Amino acid sequence: MGEPCLSTGGRTVDKDNEVFVGLDVAKRRHAVAVAEAGRQGEVRYLGEIDAGPASVRQVVARLEKRHRKLHFCYEAGPTGYGLYRQLVALGHSCSVVAPSLIPRRPGDRVKTNRRDAMQLARLLRAGELTAVWVPDAAHEAMRELIRAREAAVDDLRRKRQAISSMMLRYGRSYPGKTTWTKRHKLWLQAQRFDHAAQHLVMQDMILAAQHAEERQQRVEGVIAEFLPEWSLDCRQFRVWEGMMGRKESPDAPTQRTAYPRCLTGSAVGGRRRDDGV
Repeated sequence: MGEPCLSTGGRTVDKDNEVFVGLDVAKRRHAVAVAEAGRQGEVRYLGEIDAGPASVRQVVARLEKRHRKLHFCYEAGPTGYGLYRQLVALGHSCSVVAPSLIPRRPGDRVKTNRRDAMQLARLLRAGELTAVWVPDAAHEAMRELIRAREAAVDDLRRKRQAISSMMLRYGRSYPGKTTWTKRHKLWLQAQRFDHAAQHLVMQDMILAAQHAEERQQRVEGVIAEFLPEWSLDCRQFRVWEGMMGRKESPDAPTQRTAYPRCLTGSAVGGRRRDDGV
């Protein structure tokens, strides 16, 4: 004898079935839609819930009472992977979907939370969504360090550029070959201007650049400390060691971004995709 049927809201639901749940996620609220199994299965919108873990847990518990198997999906985005980890911890499958690879009908440009959630549920049921690779917690922590290093390098470049621009405005040209060496920095410190305000501005910019350089070195030191414990393949490890050994200039974008792209790219459908994080 089969499982008893559940009656909910006047509808009789067989608990042996499965359901596909599309979530249109946002900072404060998630829109929820479900698609019942089968090509002719009903697709319905359940409404919006708070984005907090407690609300997610409640809607999952409600769906568990009606369906035996739950499959969830949502688009990859700024909300991260916390929702994915919660749903997996609750014992259900979840796909984080690549937004750029979601099939869309020509001319279908109207986007609402309701429509997006229902579309995700429908496409998940049809197997037409492409999931991104979801990093574990340790990998995601290393990503944050790489983002911090990128920010530090960009900050240092901007501050050095401000100094170079001021030197150019006043016709000051460094006679040496390589800038931002110890000798170049001593030359900057020795510059004098007609007005005290100009000298104060230059000294302030030099100090700001020094702090930015120290910040970059601190972050790189932390990365070097944690890197041996992280699940990084040998090729990527050599890339990072080479960069640390070269002490590359923040004005060399190719060298600077080689390792961050290795770390932040996601595997999508067997290909590499840069998340731009």
